[in-house]
Amino acid sequence: QHLKDIELAVVLQSPVSELQTSDFIRGCYYSVLADPEGVLYRTFGVAPAECKNTLIGGQTLDKIQLAREAGFQHGNDTGNPLQLPAVFWLEKKTRRIKKLVYCQDAGSLPNLCSFISEKEEHKERI
Repeated sequence: QHLKDIELAVVLQSPVSELQTSDFIRGCYYSVLADPEGVLYRTFGVAPAECKNTLIGGQTLDKIQLAREAGFQHGNDTGNPLQLPAVFWLEKKTRRIKKLVYCQDAGSLPNLCSFISEKEEHKERI
């Protein structure tokens, strides 16, 4: 499996109509999947945080500050406001999930570089 065969996808609990008009979506180098009913979250056991303090733990506040400094702003709240994020690696051809990373808080999303190096390490072990 080569990296060119893998697609990174972010799942948001926003309706398609809202995502289509979002500045966040424009210029993304990954797929954004709309899941307003939370079906993927429930199917794969991506649980919400128990409380807001858990959601904003770790490096979340630092990452929020960096995003604000870069000109990003939070959009409308949709779905479960305590939903923890997850990152999906999809096989491009079949769109089957090859890897799912569950995040402990909103700031623990892995960066793309760590994901790629981990994938390369995994490829070498096969």
